Amino acid sequence: MEQQKVKNMVVIGAAAGGISAVSKLAATFTPELDAAIFVVIHLSDQLETQVICDYIQQQTQFHCKIATNGEDIVSRTIYFAPADHHMVIVEGKVEVYKGHMSQQWRPSIDVLFRSAAVAYNAAVTGIILTGLTDDGVSGMAAIKRHGGICMIQEPAEADFPFKPLHVQENVDVDYTVSLEEMTFILLDHYSLLSLCN
Repeated sequence: MEQQKVKNMVVIGAAAGGISAVSKLAATFTPELDAAIFVVIHLSDQLETQVICDYIQQQTQFHCKIATNGEDIVSRTIYFAPADHHMVIVEGKVEVYKGHMSQQWRPSIDVLFRSAAVAYNAAVTGIILTGLTDDGVSGMAAIKRHGGICMIQEPAEADFPFKPLHVQENVDVDYTVSLEEMTFILLDHYSLLSLCN
């Protein structure tokens, strides 16, 4: 049976405090959210991506997995970038590769966000959560240029507000909201998109 084409992409970037934030956000995802989710979290070398993936799987209805090179994108799936590898989106597929570091990061939020913007334009929502780095700012700007939606975690709620604040200072952000509000906004946004298409 031919797989249904995935129309909506959500790309998420986080750093310090990101495991907890992504876990809380993923817990709000419901089957009504017809989107594929891609996550880059800057982790210490001591933390294994599979452990994080398994932990978040316990919190969410969506299927969680570490992305593999060349696999098809499936809706209602959360893809995590493998340790020390970039994750990029091309139309209908995920690509994973070692590549050069981007601003000292691999995986890079910017690399993921820019690839999503080019491949899916207005169907992309970028979300920046807690963290202490500026990785994600140029990627979020690319999403905005391609007609996508930019969303950041309410800085007052974030364990480490630098990352969302830095995006807010450099990009025309569409939504600054709590983790609990994000899925409602995604559902509304993609419902409107489907009506327009």
